[in-house]
Amino acid sequence: MKCAVIIDGGMLRIWQLKCLRLAEQNGFKIELVLSCSNTRTCRSYLTYIVYYVINLLMMKSSLTRKHDFKEPYPSLNKIDFESEYEKSWQRLPDTVLELLRAKEIDVVIKFGMNLLKIPEGLPCQYGVISFHHGDPRSYRGRPAGFYEMLNNEAYMGIIVQRLSNVLDGGEVLSFAKSRLFDYSYSRTLQNAYRNSIPMLAQALKNLHLNSSSSPRELGKNYRLPSNSLGLKFLRILLMRNLRRLLYGLFYEKKWQIGISEKTSAQTILDTSLRLPAQKSLEIDKSYQFYADPFFLSERQIVVEGMSKRKARGEILLVEADKQKVISSKISSQHFSYPQILSDGSRRFVFPEISSWSNPRLYELSAAGDILKAVDLIGLPERLVDATHVLWNGFHYIFGSLVGEAHDALRLWYSSAGMFGPYRAHPLNPIVIDPQSARMAGNLVELDGQLYRLGQNGSRDYGNGIHLMKIQRLDESHYKEDFVREIKVSGAKGPHTINFSRSSMVYDWYRDDFSILAGYRRLTDRIQKRWSN
Repeated sequence: MKCAVIIDGGMLRIWQLKCLRLAEQNGFKIELVLSCSNTRTCRSYLTYIVYYVINLLMMKSSLTRKHDFKEPYPSLNKIDFESEYEKSWQRLPDTVLELLRAKEIDVVIKFGMNLLKIPEGLPCQYGVISFHHGDPRSYRGRPAGFYEMLNNEAYMGIIVQRLSNVLDGGEVLSFAKSRLFDYSYSRTLQNAYRNSIPMLAQALKNLHLNSSSSPRELGKNYRLPSNSLGLKFLRILLMRNLRRLLYGLFYEKKWQIGISEKTSAQTILDTSLRLPAQKSLEIDKSYQFYADPFFLSERQIVVEGMSKRKARGEILLVEADKQKVISSKISSQHFSYPQILSDGSRRFVFPEISSWSNPRLYELSAAGDILKAVDLIGLPERLVDATHVLWNGFHYIFGSLVGEAHDALRLWYSSAGMFGPYRAHPLNPIVIDPQSARMAGNLVELDGQLYRLGQNGSRDYGNGIHLMKIQRLDESHYKEDFVREIKVSGAKGPHTINFSRSSMVYDWYRDDFSILAGYRRLTDRIQKRWSN
């Protein structure tokens, strides 16, 4: 597929440059760069002075910095042109249309210009595609993320659309949800632009496959906020930051483990599922909390125990009120999320160790002791909450890269065996959605159907799980659909949930007041830095 790119003044933003580079890695060729030299930006400083202050202080980042296109594309000629204007809409002149026809351009990627009028005779098979940072079913127009944060939404949408002459009303070629940091507009936008990077390649693939969707309803067309609305936004941000500071000083999560016996995995399909906030495991006084429970056997549970003295997670084996540490013999580093695997004759623990090591398995003895470590071939150097499943003859590992765990889920596969070598799935990231991306336990097979459990990290950390039904999973395809949310009644959670043949285990927490919460957070950070 031959692509042309529209920019303004010969400049690309860093996130746009990263989009193009990833698209090229996926086989899409940039043939032509069109630089518009007369895109007008009308600024009414007195009317929107508060917004421009917000823009200056909060909307600039390393990903929005401008970059000359010539450095990454020295061999491409830049074609300068002046657009035609029809009120606030811009048009491509005939000379540009003829150039597109002569170069046999398949699609135009719009990173520059403002509102672009699409002519009927556009000589490109796939038209013009463009980003919109907002879910057009609710938020059209601009500024990106502003009104979502003002309205305290759970996420902000991102789309790549095939442009029509209806503002943000084109066919949606790729769609993602990006986490909102309700206390930080700058962090919210940085996160959104980072999540945008893989979406251009996905959209181009969907164009080629003729796969798109159109929003059934279009939301309100938002404009720049007035000064009064801008001041309201700043006041809300201030209050949220004060609330966050007070929480950090005086509140902490008290995690617990709940066990529900005589409960099968079929429970997760119950539309009325609400787990009780029951405390089933007594926490040893040496540990702050237990979390991330997995079954080793029907009566044995493996959990992360947060050591008070060492300020790090340890893998604990809990059985009939007896407890032993099974990770201290491996390393003095942090362990969590201890998934249990088997190759038929041997058992392994597959822990989350992304803060200090590449992904690896640890073989277990019959008594639950560590025997040896086994590295996995072909996986990234660091992987968050990696979760293995064997499905239709392939070994799959779901997981997230460090820095994107709350938004993006990736997939690797191997036909050779549990230890690899693994290959990255061509649709990575397979999910961009803070409501379900991060793994929350073993995948579950019910009646020949595979289900995935994902943490809902769009608001409070660890407060609920989304159940996703996997419609298609192979080395070339991935598709899943939302089924329902799983919550804990009277508390927050679950964060991880797992099943044995006849039992269910899960974690949950309450926010407890403690005058020493801030002190403990500070000392924990000092200890972790010192140990590293």
